[in-house]
Amino acid sequence: MRRIGLAMLLATGFAGGAIAAQAPDDPARAAVHGVAPADAAAVAYDAGTYRLLVPGEATGGRYAVIELDEGPGYRTPWHRHDTMEERYYVVEGTLTVDTAEGTREYPAGSHVVIPPGAVHAQGNTGTTPVKTVLTITPAGFEQFFIDRAALNRTVKRGDPEFLPRMIELAGRHERWLQQAEAPRVEAAQAGGGGAKPANREAIGGQRDAHGCLAPAGFRWCARTGRCERPWELARVRGFASSSEAFIAWCEAPAGN
Repeated sequence: MRRIGLAMLLATGFAGGAIAAQAPDDPARAAVHGVAPADAAAVAYDAGTYRLLVPGEATGGRYAVIELDEGPGYRTPWHRHDTMEERYYVVEGTLTVDTAEGTREYPAGSHVVIPPGAVHAQGNTGTTPVKTVLTITPAGFEQFFIDRAALNRTVKRGDPEFLPRMIELAGRHERWLQQAEAPRVEAAQAGGGGAKPANREAIGGQRDAHGCLAPAGFRWCARTGRCERPWELARVRGFASSSEAFIAWCEAPAGN
């Protein structure tokens, strides 16, 4: 009877041996992580608040989990993540996601997976906050939100210095965050499944008087005579990666 019972368990996939075979070699990786509201306080940043539910240190860098509470009117520029995956679970409100297939709204209860390299933008086009639980794999990008909270304590969204400071911050996280141009109109209009053509002007189509695409991180540099990403130019030319250093270098006469 014992042998028959074991055979039945093996056949149905519930054998203890099958479970043990999937267990990690390091028992610490199998630790249960639980987070109560008091364990992770809400932190204000430029889009609303976030709570770091599971930091990457708790998972050996395999993933991190962040709760985001974003206010009405917040939308990201077009971007992609070449080295990580994002998974959003919508807890409250409606999350709007723009992709090459168009724009789609995801109400509470929705689950959205954004694979590495997928050009997208997302935000809150409604009148109430949107709360999501974001899982990033692997971990690391959670530091971007921590740095945004630090920036929010010194300069607010809408202040003249916010955009250049935000561009610099994004440049420091270029391992995880890559800016992108809006997908072609033809690609967006080819989508289906309830999607509608993406809103390009509101998210990624804004260019300044010199034709520089600000949401993609570009600013005009008179010294080079073209649009430049400040952090990239700083790395090539050897000056500090700051708005002040970029302006000083670009306004200096060529040859200095």
